[in-house]
Amino acid sequence: NNESLVNELGIEGADDLFEAYSNELSAKVLGTCFYFKDRTISILFDNENEFKAFNLKELDNIFSYRGIGYKISLKKKSIECDSKYTAFDDLIKALETNIDHVAAYKDNKNYNIYFKDIFYIEAVDNQTFIYTKDTFFEVKEKLYQLEAILSDHFMRCSKSMICNTKKIVSLEKEKNSRLIANLSNDETIIISRGYTKDIKGKINM
Repeated sequence: NNESLVNELGIEGADDLFEAYSNELSAKVLGTCFYFKDRTISILFDNENEFKAFNLKELDNIFSYRGIGYKISLKKKSIECDSKYTAFDDLIKALETNIDHVAAYKDNKNYNIYFKDIFYIEAVDNQTFIYTKDTFFEVKEKLYQLEAILSDHFMRCSKSMICNTKKIVSLEKEKNSRLIANLSNDETIIISRGYTKDIKGKINM
């Protein structure tokens, strides 16, 4: 029960517990194990034999954290993926897992950047940069790959940029039917003509 764990351990403690359990699962199952920050674990199996070998009862576990034992029992919720799922992002979306962050790096350090903190994402010279309130990070994914996992608040505002519509505080008309979007961190971005209608409809302006 996520709520009980958070109340007893705090958010960081509950995250640590599930992340450690995810690592333990990875060593026991044939599939590939993924842990997400909403404290859910997904296991992707390459074939039916791997899935059949997955035994829930064997993976139920009493897990110790800070000297306290917690019963962690997996519940089976599966989706069968056919050939149309050709990318990892598509599989994750099909699993309906609530991804809320993206891995990024800066100055040789790795970071998890949460969607709620992203103002916009820009592709420049085959590199992709995420901009937060007062800094930026680089990610390995292309814009189209990020679109597959970002929440519905994110929309294209040009061929090379995705913006978080929740960070837009006002819009101003510019020449050539473009828009200037004023963001809550006092930055401005340009919304290209082909994307203005969708952006205005999303934020009801």
